[in-house]
Amino acid sequence: MYEVEAKVPLKKSDVLRLRKELPKLAKFVKKTVKKDFYFPDFEKTMIRLRMEGKKGVFAMKSKTRRSGVELNEELEWDVADPRAFLRVMKEIGLPLTLKKEKFSEIYRCGKFTIELNRVTGLGHYLEIETMVKSKSAMKGAQKELLSLFARLGFSPNKFENKYYLELLLERKNRPSCS
Repeated sequence: MYEVEAKVPLKKSDVLRLRKELPKLAKFVKKTVKKDFYFPDFEKTMIRLRMEGKKGVFAMKSKTRRSGVELNEELEWDVADPRAFLRVMKEIGLPLTLKKEKFSEIYRCGKFTIELNRVTGLGHYLEIETMVKSKSAMKGAQKELLSLFARLGFSPNKFENKYYLELLLERKNRPSCS
């Protein structure tokens, strides 16, 4: 499968506006907390274990970005015992690099998932994504994604060009004042 997604950082006023506008555009699905565990980044491949409640999902993404839109090939599968999985990763030499916690309000608009997110340590983001079955379908999905962002008042020049992982690593590696 192929993922097409983008995100924009939000100010508090954006969050309040979107909480009013999103229910008019999309169907509310749920609120959730996602805890992501990242492993060493291999150039263009990201490895992650996501826990949502007790459910674990392992993902491997081949990362590509074009004009702030992420166009990723993604492989995912369920993990029955996430704690054992984390131990195996450590034992085979892939130690945990970083953790991320994301609080999400999730909506559906056609084939798109719209998330109003608060990422611990980074702030609020509007994230829109869809999955397509072929690389050839990515261009059409990207066009629809841009249109959906426009309907919500955001142009591509507002897109965050970095992955959450990159933003968190930058924040983690920033020198602190002592």
